[in-house]
Amino acid sequence: MERKLGAVIDTANRFLACALEKKADCIVSRDPHLRSPKHYQGIQVIDAATFIDKVEKSK
Repeated sequence: MERKLGAVIDTANRFLACALEKKADCIVSRDPHLRSPKHYQGIQVIDAATFIDKVEKSK
């Protein structure tokens, strides 16, 4: 179990690092580990339904 949790955290950290590097506005994910903080250093972490809602409202 500990090994699997480490892999999940490592993967989440890679997504967060990539988003920071590219100055992303948001991260879209259905992974609860990644979405547990609603924001990460100013980057909003949302699910796909919320993202689609935002896109539709911006039209």
